[in-house]
Amino acid sequence: MTKSNIIFIGSFPKETKGGSSTASMLLVSSSEFNNESIIKLDSTLEDISKNLFISRVFRAILRFFKLTGIIFKQRPESALIFCGHGWGFLEKGLMLLYLRMFGIKSVLAPNSGLILRSLDHTYFRRFLILVFRRANYIICQGKYWQDVFKLYVRNPEKLKIVKNWLPDQAIAKPLTVFDNEKSDKISLVYLGWLEEYKGILDLVDAVGKVKQQGHNINLDIWGEGSYKAEIAKRIQSLDLNDCVHLKGWANEETKSKIYNQQSILVLPSYYEGMPNVVLEAMANGLPVIASNISTLPELISNGENGLLYNLNIKNDLSNSILKLGTNLKLQQVIRQNAKEGLKAHQLETASQQIYSLLNTRSKKETKQSILILTDWFEPAYKGGGPITSCYNFCLQFNEQYELSVLTSNRDFQSDSTLDVISNEWLKKDYDVKVFYASSFISYLKEIIRRKKNQPKLIYLQGVFSFRFGIMPLLLAKLRILNSKIIVAPRGMLQSGAIGRNKSKKMVYLNAARFLGLFNRIHFQATDKTEQEDIKHHTKVADKQINILPNFPNVLHQTPASSSEKIKETGKVKLVYYSRIAPKKNLAFYIDVLSHEFEGQVDLGIIGPIEDEAYWSKINDKISALPKNITVTYYGAMPLIASLNKISQYHFMVLPTLGENYGHVIVESFSVGLPIILSKKTPWLNLESKHLGWDLDLKIDVFRKNVSTVIQMDNETYKKYQNGTLEYIATEIKPQIKELNHNYKTVLSKIII
Repeated sequence: MTKSNIIFIGSFPKETKGGSSTASMLLVSSSEFNNESIIKLDSTLEDISKNLFISRVFRAILRFFKLTGIIFKQRPESALIFCGHGWGFLEKGLMLLYLRMFGIKSVLAPNSGLILRSLDHTYFRRFLILVFRRANYIICQGKYWQDVFKLYVRNPEKLKIVKNWLPDQAIAKPLTVFDNEKSDKISLVYLGWLEEYKGILDLVDAVGKVKQQGHNINLDIWGEGSYKAEIAKRIQSLDLNDCVHLKGWANEETKSKIYNQQSILVLPSYYEGMPNVVLEAMANGLPVIASNISTLPELISNGENGLLYNLNIKNDLSNSILKLGTNLKLQQVIRQNAKEGLKAHQLETASQQIYSLLNTRSKKETKQSILILTDWFEPAYKGGGPITSCYNFCLQFNEQYELSVLTSNRDFQSDSTLDVISNEWLKKDYDVKVFYASSFISYLKEIIRRKKNQPKLIYLQGVFSFRFGIMPLLLAKLRILNSKIIVAPRGMLQSGAIGRNKSKKMVYLNAARFLGLFNRIHFQATDKTEQEDIKHHTKVADKQINILPNFPNVLHQTPASSSEKIKETGKVKLVYYSRIAPKKNLAFYIDVLSHEFEGQVDLGIIGPIEDEAYWSKINDKISALPKNITVTYYGAMPLIASLNKISQYHFMVLPTLGENYGHVIVESFSVGLPIILSKKTPWLNLESKHLGWDLDLKIDVFRKNVSTVIQMDNETYKKYQNGTLEYIATEIKPQIKELNHNYKTVLSKIII
């Protein structure tokens, strides 16, 4: 299934190198982004010391070609862009401007402290203001950066603080026992890029001063960069080769060992964003000495969970090294306090914040409008699945689109009107506008009024309704309606459904094809079977059909009656929950029950009567059932009342002749109700998952199943009941999230 696409422009090396790649790799592993269709565009700088201008320009051009291919082939909805300073910011800024030309939402994440130095240049400053103006949001690594960036934006609401992150398990991991044995050696470590702005020469000088005072000191410098040769010269000139060591790049395994050695991490930088290395050290209880710049004072409370020194005070770094390196008690205090405040840096917290920015519209963004045309809408309920599908669609997308529903003021096969205000737009509490038309004239007037301010998309719920299916297609053919149109047949083109009044339906389908009503129209199929049905009856091209399953309807809380019920051996309570129509095949199941079973069977029936003659036939069959079979008809009930009622039964039965989805199936699972189905639905192999049974439509097969469920004991029944609830939690709820992304992708393509 196709997922919603997010471009992630960042650093994705085979092994993390620096804070940017660490942040990028962690983010794509988070639960929020792990389920997304992430399109990674790698901007990793493999070797900063060989970063020639020509090479950088060539790589940038190549990335722009890749970005263009992504835009046109995969049609992403949003982009997350990690960027640095200088030329790196120029490239990423141009990418953002390019993406915004295509209406792709873009969130910018500057993560280099050197951006402060770049801001000294007039042209860079002007370009940054332009990029910030076009970005939907700018991520700030702390309050410090939010205050800096406020000078360059018109709308400070764009600036969102998202603190750098660590894996949740790293923060929760208990610290090893502190080794408080007396040691005469001060052990220091530096981890990071070897660049001038990192202040490493200051650190080497400070080590030299401490050594001159007679202290045994050691410094391991882990990293690579363009300043490595200069650092080596300084080490040589100060005769520190015996105590200062250039160790090369530290991989993840090496870093883990370093953190467990209980050395002191020193970060003497002149510029920083929010350094991951400090977060990692603190999570491992490693005492930290850092310069008091940028966001570091937001991370470190001096003397409590680390030491800060002043760059502008001579010898402050060497004094801090002596203060912490010779005081084991202070080291232990800092180690004990190191994890305090790190919960604000949990990966899942940050990923949720960023995901929200990528999927939430700012106040200035205009929602695209979708008009839904349907015969029935809530509070109507007798129409079954199509009403539920439409309602669930509204609940899923009411924040992302401007949704309005044009419908009738009656329920399915009802002479009375709904208890609603007719012929005016009503704002529902779930932020959807609904117009309940009392007549064809009021409906047509409202459609014509839409000519001046037409929605981006018209979403038709059904095929054969004149008012809500045929008429809109005729108006589109006449160019009265110019909106894009998608038709959801809702199972009406399946063989089981089209067989009723088949001659009339075929006349319409043939006429529609002849008139070209389906030209340039998109269709929604809920599965491949319905896709084939649509192709067969409409003759449209494959590219006009999008497979999008219906949204399941899941209760947020299982009714108490579901967990309280007991299954006694020799008794079973079955419930039929669907429309009473030949397609649903209730008469067949009454025939199944017309047998001498050993035990008591109670059958409840919930649903509207669609065919009176068919219902009369069923009543005749019910009257002839054996005395140990009792049947109760509850009529049609609203959704919540129906679910509360069926939760009191043991199994739901649906011997249907065909379902393109079957909302009642998922609704049954959501209240802990296993189901007995025919094989005429997409729901197969139910018994292996303890969800129920899918059976051949043969009386002897169904009768055998009735005998099985009658004699089932409570312990066995609970396995099936728990299977349904587990399925909702592990399969259906993740599917709802995935479906949301799939719909957005398809709707965006159609609207564009």
